[in-house]
Amino acid sequence: MKKIYNVILNYNGYEDTILLLKSLPKLKAPGYQISTVIIDNRSTDDSVGRLSELIGQLKIDKLIENRKNIGFAKGNNVGIKYALNQGAVYILLLNNDTKIVDNFLPSLLKIDADIASPVVQFHEFKESKNWIYDYGGFINWTTGRTYHINKNSQPKTNNIQTIPVDYIAGCCMFIKRKVFETIGLLDEKYFIYFEDVDFCVTAKKKGFSVIVDPTTTIYHKLGGSMDRWSKRAIYRNLLGNFIFITKHLGWKRITGYAYLFVLTAKIIRDRLMGNIKRKLKVT
Repeated sequence: MKKIYNVILNYNGYEDTILLLKSLPKLKAPGYQISTVIIDNRSTDDSVGRLSELIGQLKIDKLIENRKNIGFAKGNNVGIKYALNQGAVYILLLNNDTKIVDNFLPSLLKIDADIASPVVQFHEFKESKNWIYDYGGFINWTTGRTYHINKNSQPKTNNIQTIPVDYIAGCCMFIKRKVFETIGLLDEKYFIYFEDVDFCVTAKKKGFSVIVDPTTTIYHKLGGSMDRWSKRAIYRNLLGNFIFITKHLGWKRITGYAYLFVLTAKIIRDRLMGNIKRKLKVT
């Protein structure tokens, strides 16, 4: 029987990971054996201990503990290598703060794209009640920055054509084995952010397809292991962007670097002004 492996990276996210694991039985595909490998990036919340107690109950095929937090790309690669060695023909990368809301596997298998994803459903801010639906990402090849097709409407389940995109979010990537065999694993120069963009762009350069299925969805909490607006997250995002520009923009790197410099300066200015305003309010 053909194998599909769910690869889930955990870092101090036990509660989110458990919710995802409990939703995984919704994923079914006739003719396929679906297994799950969890990689822990040296969590300090006793994730490994608590998950170990539930391996049989939650049908976890393998739990791997890394010796330190080695980042998103390298951490996932540990699980990808394991899954490939076990004979996986498809690998489903899932962020631990996602949750399965419908069985998207039959639809993605029917589409038969090399890299595919359902529409990602999320709240942009934790306090927001309105849903946003992410239909995939594109790249501005002058600046090297990325943008998404975000809508406020839920996908329809009629015969809507698939959406070719530059990249799909790393929170849910359904990838054929032959993609890894051709281009390798996630680029470990990226600690977190832009590794998904890089992987898809590299695959497309080799002729592989990257699509979004507009008839299915997956829920993403966003920022499960790192506050996406924190200083650390912003730094990692800008650094990942720099690596991406250097690797993929060619002669347009000069405009990419210039834009990134201006963007960084603006972020620093806004942060400083925000701190000044907060101090003024206190005094």
